[in-house]
Amino acid sequence: AAQPFSFVVPMCPNAPGYVGQLPELFEEPVPMPALVVRGQQEGYDEGVKKTLAGARVETLGEDVVSDHVVKLFSTPQVFTHPDGHRPIPTRPTDQAALIDKILGFILESAQLPPVVRDSVDESSASKPLWRVADGAGGRVVREGCGLGTKELVETLRPG
Repeated sequence: AAQPFSFVVPMCPNAPGYVGQLPELFEEPVPMPALVVRGQQEGYDEGVKKTLAGARVETLGEDVVSDHVVKLFSTPQVFTHPDGHRPIPTRPTDQAALIDKILGFILESAQLPPVVRDSVDESSASKPLWRVADGAGGRVVREGCGLGTKELVETLRPG
């Protein structure tokens, strides 16, 4: 049986149109842990500057576009990196801080234990960690992981 989501990490989200399309789903804040990542230099019109050039944009009272997503959740956390509208900041020290924050958030929020193995047996050593699933529209799925948690964290760090 499928497990429900236990957390979300929206990265540099724009104002969501789905709230207006499905307002009944957002009558109350969503009781799910959320970590919203955004850039300090993001403009309100990121990703649609050409389309909105010269137009008056209704911000619905929000100065920062990602605040529309932040207010959808009952207990959101926000991580702001110093760059603009990009999910991963450019400086390695800022990248490391973001990775640490996301990993800590996931480990704190996840309802299921991480999918890692302490060792790799011979039969799984040559298998890829990820693969494109057959008949799944090109979706990439996890095959398994041959790294322990400490090694996985080090592997995900920049540099």
